[in-house]
Amino acid sequence: MNSFLNSIISLSPVLLVVMPIAGACFGWGISQLGLEFNRWTAFSNSLISCVILSALLTAPALKNESPTRAISISLKLPAAETGHANREMSRHFQWTIDRLSLWFLLLPTCVWPALILLSRRMGVESRGHYFLLMLLQSFLAGLLVAYDLISFVTFLLTSTFCMLCLIRIWSGSRSIRLLESTMYLQFLGDVLIVAGLVLASTGYTWMQGLLLESPQPVTFQFNEILQGTVNDVALYPLAETYWSTISPWIFLILITGFTIKGSIFPVHYGLTQWMKQDAGSMFNTKDQSIWCLVLLGLF
Repeated sequence: MNSFLNSIISLSPVLLVVMPIAGACFGWGISQLGLEFNRWTAFSNSLISCVILSALLTAPALKNESPTRAISISLKLPAAETGHANREMSRHFQWTIDRLSLWFLLLPTCVWPALILLSRRMGVESRGHYFLLMLLQSFLAGLLVAYDLISFVTFLLTSTFCMLCLIRIWSGSRSIRLLESTMYLQFLGDVLIVAGLVLASTGYTWMQGLLLESPQPVTFQFNEILQGTVNDVALYPLAETYWSTISPWIFLILITGFTIKGSIFPVHYGLTQWMKQDAGSMFNTKDQSIWCLVLLGLF
C-alpha cells in the first residue's frame, strides 16, 4: 500500500493536469445525458483534484520530507560539433509542485463547480462551456506546476486561448466587442511575460559563458537560473554588478505583463461598459457572470 501511495503522490503533478482534460473529454462524449450529468462530472473531477491536492499537502508532512514533488524528463539533443566529435547536450523538462502552488490550485478547483451551478446560461451552451472550463482548469494547473520555460509558455498561451473562448461564449451578442477589448491586452501581457523570462534565461546563459570563458547552452529551467544566479552573485563581483543592472528590468517587464494580463482587463472592460451603458443596466446577470470569469482569470 505504501508503494502504491508513493507512486500516486509522485505522479500527482501530472494527474492534476490530466484529470480535468479526461473529465472534459468524458463529459463531451456523453453530454447527451443532459446538463445534470455535466454538473456532476465537474464535481467529480474537482473532488478528485482536491483529493490529489490533499495528498500532496499532507504526505510530505507525515513523512517529514520537503513538500515538493517533481517529475523530470531528460532529452539528449545534438549540439554543435567540437573538433571532429559530435557532442550531445541534455535538455531537462521539469514539472514541480510546492505548497504555494497547491493553495493556488485549490482555489480555482473549488470555484469551477460553483460557477457551473450558478450559471444561468448553460441550457444550449453547456457542452462547449463545460469542455472549455475544464480545459482551462487543466492549463492553469499546468501553468503553476511548470518549472521550465517551454512548458510555461505552452500552458500560458493555451490558457489564454481557452479564456478568450469562454469570454466569447459568455458574452453572447457582445462577443466581438469583448474580444476586441480583451484579446490584444491578453496577448500583450503574454508577450511581455515571455520576453521577461527569455531575457532572464539568455542573461544567465551569457553570464555563465563569460564566467566560464566558454559558450554555454541556453537553459530553460527556472530553478537552475535562480540557484545559479544566487551562487554567481555570491562568488563573483562581476555577476553581482551584472544582475543588479538587469534584474530590475526583468522584474519590471514581468510585473507589467502580469498587470496587463490580470488587472488592466477588468479595469478596461469596466470603463468601456460604463461609457456605453447607463448605471442601471451595467450590472445585469450577464455582466455578473462575465465578472466572475474575470476574477477567475486573476488566478
